[in-house]
Amino acid sequence: MGSLAGIATLRRSGDVTVMDEENHKVVTSSFTVGPLQLEVSKTLGQGKSRTVKTAKATTDVMSGTMILKVKPDGSAHVKKVVFAKPENVDVKGSLSDDKPRSITYLKNSVNRMRPIAAQKILKTARYVLKAPATVKQ
Repeated sequence: MGSLAGIATLRRSGDVTVMDEENHKVVTSSFTVGPLQLEVSKTLGQGKSRTVKTAKATTDVMSGTMILKVKPDGSAHVKKVVFAKPENVDVKGSLSDDKPRSITYLKNSVNRMRPIAAQKILKTARYVLKAPATVKQ
């Protein structure tokens, strides 16, 4: 079981590039998200002897790229969101007795959540960019 916090703090970083296509423009922008905190818990044992171990993996910043398609009428559509692998991941706690293995597991968990986080931002950005008439109330 796990939870991810801090994904709502999206900031643009660097310059935006605009490329002309046949009937639209493609806007590419770099952005950062963070600080991110991934909390993972693991239940061991059964009945009264059951214990729950928790661990947290945090990273100060995770960078990514967003690609938007802008039509001549001004309407925009998010085409793609991609996250880069985070540089520093700090781990607190352990999910097993083998601490190095637990740390590796948590760092890999942060890497595995990158596509999920990108998909969440993509869906949110598409919702924000929708025309007001098509948004359900």
